[in-house]
Amino acid sequence: MPKLLIIQTSPSFDQNSFEVADKHIQSNGHESVTLSSVKVSEFEDLLISHHPDIVAIEVEKKSRAHALALAAIGWDASVPVVVFGSDPADDPIWYLANPEFDIVVHSGLGETLVALLNLTAEGNLLNPIFLKHELGIAYRDSFGGPIVNEPRSS
Repeated sequence: MPKLLIIQTSPSFDQNSFEVADKHIQSNGHESVTLSSVKVSEFEDLLISHHPDIVAIEVEKKSRAHALALAAIGWDASVPVVVFGSDPADDPIWYLANPEFDIVVHSGLGETLVALLNLTAEGNLLNPIFLKHELGIAYRDSFGGPIVNEPRSS
């Protein structure tokens, strides 16, 4: 099963949201590891040691630069990068304008991450034909244009 590495960049993000998402991910047969306070200088080594299939980075507006630096390392390592949090949910187009970010989760964190892990297991994570059916995400179409899908219901 695919492995997800979740990076918490903001100490103010609701810890309960991480725990609920992590339980949902693991109850659906996937593996996830959550790390906080990850330094850019350490991130490449973390990718090597954890060997994730997807990296999900939590972002608030004040941590955009840090998230972009981490995402660039993930992108260089050919690991798909998903972002979530208040800022990506409010401004998914900004994130998709940066090639380092592959997918924005804007609603239903746990369910959406499980759906993305399922697509990864099928080899279809970055395929727009499959992404167009997933609620709660924004992604790029086959021409590179941003698409924002409907949110997941709470």
